[in-house]
Parts: sequence; C-alpha cells; structure tokens
Amino acid sequence: MIEPILSLAFSVHSSPGVYALLLGSGVSKAAQIPTGWDIMIDLIRKLATLKREDDGSEFDPVDWYQKNYSVDEPDYPKLLYEIAKTPSDRRQLLKSYFEPTAQEIEEGGIKFLHKLTMQ
Repeated sequence: MIEPILSLAFSVHSSPGVYALLLGSGVSKAAQIPTGWDIMIDLIRKLATLKREDDGSEFDPVDWYQKNYSVDEPDYPKLLYEIAKTPSDRRQLLKSYFEPTAQEIEEGGIKFLHKLTMQ
C-alpha cells in the first residue's frame, strides 16, 4: 500500500498551482476553527443534553461519556459514526462546525474568510 504522504506528494506534484499545508490543530484553533477534540466534546455535551443529563453546571463531558458508555477515552471517529451513520449524515452534522453562519458572514469572521479562499 502506498503511504498517504506519498499519495499527497504525487497529487500536489501532478496539479500545478495546488499546495498542501501540513499543519497541526493549533493553527485551526487560533483561527477559531474547532479541533476534532472540540467537536467531540461538543457532540458529547449535545448527547448528554438530549438525555437531560447536562444542566451546564460542573459538567465534565469526558467523565460523563466514560461512565455512560463504558469506555476508557472517547474516540472521535467512533462517536461520530454512532451519532451519524451515513457519510451524508456526518457531512450535515459537521457542516455547522466549519461553514459560517449568517451572523459570521455579516461580521466577516474567520470561517467566512476561510471559505472565500477555498472557492
């Protein structure tokens, strides 16, 4: 099997004008784009709220998830799959984390600027 980094290098090399930036989550965090961990914690909070178990005070999402689902650590891909079974469901679920709201567009927020550069 070809390593993912070689596949990426081949793709970039074969496409003039295409660039790939390999950055850590700190860059997205600074740009107010949530990391995978941020999204996972938010999804756990939403899950707890649906079960009426997050009243907002002193709530530890990781601890709650571990106790309720008998896991050592929450796992982003597994949680995402359990919440949204199909690729289209996952895409729709994650859309709100990455696409700007009307208010963000009006304010010219980071996500809006990011989206403009991706078009």
